[in-house]
Amino acid sequence: MKKPQLITNKEFGEFEVHGKKYLNMFGLKSWDVVFKFVKLEDDTLAQCSWDAGNRCATLVLNTICPLDTDIEKCALHEVLELLMSPLEDLAMSRNVLYADYDKEKHSVLRTFENIIGER
Repeated sequence: MKKPQLITNKEFGEFEVHGKKYLNMFGLKSWDVVFKFVKLEDDTLAQCSWDAGNRCATLVLNTICPLDTDIEKCALHEVLELLMSPLEDLAMSRNVLYADYDKEKHSVLRTFENIIGER
């Protein structure tokens, strides 16, 4: 990890603003998302955890990050983790049907089509 710095409340605010922007952009409006600002145990910059059944997620920004951390990129990465979470949940399941995987894959593809089509 490069030289660490304490992340400020202002930078956490930027993380939340960018996170909400990307949640909206990717159509993840049905998720109840909470943003947190806590010290993570390892060198992780940020993390996303979720409960797909209840459509709730937590996006966390580490309080200590490298000096040149791109806060917006961290927010985008965590939102993309949430976007891909249904596929990850299927991958972790012992009994995955191809039809279920294909449905989730196409949901993500339609999201990208809609975003690109708007430009």
